[in-house]
Amino acid sequence: MKDLNNKVAVITGAGGGVGSALAKELAAQGCHLALVDINEPALLNTAEEVKDHGVEVSIHVTDITCKDAMSALPTAVLATHGKVNILVNNAGITYQKSFATHSIEDWEKITAINWWGVIYGCHYFLDALKDAGEAHIVNLSSMNAFVGLPGQTSYCATKAAVKLLSEAMWAEMEKFNIGVTSVHPGAIKTDMIQA
Repeated sequence: MKDLNNKVAVITGAGGGVGSALAKELAAQGCHLALVDINEPALLNTAEEVKDHGVEVSIHVTDITCKDAMSALPTAVLATHGKVNILVNNAGITYQKSFATHSIEDWEKITAINWWGVIYGCHYFLDALKDAGEAHIVNLSSMNAFVGLPGQTSYCATKAAVKLLSEAMWAEMEKFNIGVTSVHPGAIKTDMIQA
């Protein structure tokens, strides 16, 4: 997808970091935005930062780990924008803990966000992406998907899962004219790293 003008992008984790930066860049190219985050003040801040580009922006305070909330999200986005061309599954967390110091609750939380959030996004937006005629899914993985690092067991595991999901979907989605990209950033100075 070369021309982003008048396309519609859904971005999870849009309240800060990579998600906010993507929103600004897409808006500068004329792309309308559906901004998704659990943090409403952060979403409002991102929406304020892109308003001068003259694109239509909707905010959706949503817990991406909640199946019911994610299943309802496409309807809310379509009600405002009428279509979805781009889905950016960006929201994620990390823990700086060894496997031995991870609790089961840690594993449940990180897989809910880093893995199930991506699955829910891809699953529930798939029909809208098909209907767009030309669409793209962008899943934020990590360089940690390629090598297991100490103190990052859960992050490595979930991001490797996202990488492989994306590669398999890339092969399957071509027939629907839906591209799939897995992005593998290194360390970026965002709130996630600070946390």
